Amino acid sequence: MISKINKLSIFVGVLLIAITAIFLLVNKLEIPKVQAATDQTITDQNGDGIINLVDARILAPPATTSCPVCVDINGDKKIDQKDIDLIRHYINLGNNAYKPKLDVNNDGVLNQADIDIIQNYVGQTVTGPAFGLDNPSELTFGFRANEIIVKFKAGVNTAGKNPIFTKYNLTNDSSLNLVNADRLRTTESNVESLQKQIAQEPGVEKVYKNHVGEWLTNDPQWSNQWAPKKINIEKAWYGETIGNANHPVKVAIIDTGVDVNHPDLQAHISSLKRDASVFSPLDPNYTNVEDIVGHGTFVAGIIGAVVNNQIAVAGLVPNVEIVPVKAGGVDVNEYEIATGFEWAIDQDVKVISMSFGLGYGNDSDYLSHDLLKFARDKGITLVASAGNFIHDDCIYPARDPNVVCVGATKADDSLCDLTDGRKDAKVFAPGDAIVSTYPTNLDSSGIRTSPECVTSWSAPYIAGVAALCHSVQPLGMELTNPHLSCANFATTQFGRVDAWETLWYRNCYKWNFDNSADNKVGVDDVQALLWHYYAGPIGYNKMYDIFPVGGDGKIDDGDVLTILERANLDCPPR
Repeated sequence: MISKINKLSIFVGVLLIAITAIFLLVNKLEIPKVQAATDQTITDQNGDGIINLVDARILAPPATTSCPVCVDINGDKKIDQKDIDLIRHYINLGNNAYKPKLDVNNDGVLNQADIDIIQNYVGQTVTGPAFGLDNPSELTFGFRANEIIVKFKAGVNTAGKNPIFTKYNLTNDSSLNLVNADRLRTTESNVESLQKQIAQEPGVEKVYKNHVGEWLTNDPQWSNQWAPKKINIEKAWYGETIGNANHPVKVAIIDTGVDVNHPDLQAHISSLKRDASVFSPLDPNYTNVEDIVGHGTFVAGIIGAVVNNQIAVAGLVPNVEIVPVKAGGVDVNEYEIATGFEWAIDQDVKVISMSFGLGYGNDSDYLSHDLLKFARDKGITLVASAGNFIHDDCIYPARDPNVVCVGATKADDSLCDLTDGRKDAKVFAPGDAIVSTYPTNLDSSGIRTSPECVTSWSAPYIAGVAALCHSVQPLGMELTNPHLSCANFATTQFGRVDAWETLWYRNCYKWNFDNSADNKVGVDDVQALLWHYYAGPIGYNKMYDIFPVGGDGKIDDGDVLTILERANLDCPPR
């Protein structure tokens, strides 16, 4: 009896297994497999107004579905150890460093489970189209849902635009006059499809998504100031320039705003201010640049914290005019960046500092490329952070040919672990444990120090040096590795900037007293200064009073040591 029951149980068990297998097979054939298919449109799945990797992972969970783009967290179109290292870095920083785009399984935490999923994809590449996007890597940073930016051909006015707005049910939000572009709202959820349709319309030059970016750092914390000394800023102040107090160089900072009442910044804040999210000059918030994040105030302090006032820290430029351009808070989008950029161009600024990233697409993928070129044609020096995603190339806008891309280094001149631009950066600058100003409403002390080595801080170091250079003579893109070595100095590791070397090279004609055709600070120049030195008060001549900058009314040991240090160095060709 027991034997018959056991045989019956086995038979029933096998039958159930067979039925289950048939059921799963049938359902597998009948139900389309969820995957990053070429014909699968991605929309804003979680309702946050942005289409990015989070939405892709909702549609195609990478733990169960083939989706290489879902785990390409640094956006370089290949899955490798860099993606794993990036997640591990932020895991080690703790919960406060959580980033949704690093959360591969969308569970709200960064941990080993995310790394385990990526390891199953190592060696794969991201190819398009996927999720209906020709370039699926746009999802790494993402773009605004229900928004489109249309650049019209020159001469197309409102009357020529309105039929297109009506045809596609678009609402005109605001315009950029320099490039004849409009930000448009739409109810269409398929942004890529709409982009391609409008691009075919007569009068339209190009259509862009409104790319979303991020500030290239985390919040700072306490530590000590070391970087200005590393780049020889004091030597530059005493021997070359401290800027012009009567006509300070204007530096625009496109960022999260600036604490304009900060006691160590207030004296250097311009009367020119702009919140790029406000489009009417009549709106009282048009000039409200309150910084509720801290990032922009930190950048401003690196460049322009007041020197020798016994408050907080010293910035790089003793005489400077900081022009704050608020272009976002916690997040940032390209249209507001472009709006602030267009406004800054018209304010006679000489340097624009940008510590944000919008992705790794081609220059032509971004509306602001045209504005960057326009600014460079006006002689504005553009400086941007290389990025913090361990790329050999630079993130946009730093990757744009009109911009000085700045990578980040540590105190020993080694590269920061996260820095981009490992091969393509034009110059490197300190980015580790940087101390600077911080909004007093967020920290009563008014200063903090970055806990990480990031390029958000290296860019303003170069912007500061650029501002000093502009106070000597107009500056183009001459802040790159070949110019830093100048055939006179030993090239520093990774091309890390030396403020004195850079400034001296631009300023060296003032040491060439006899104006010799060989463009050299030579023996004749040294002898000329020594004659005035030994002649005492009766031999005083302001031209030879070179130390410190501006002179001190006498020719003494400081002037002699300064000229000797520069003897036999070549000036650039005239």
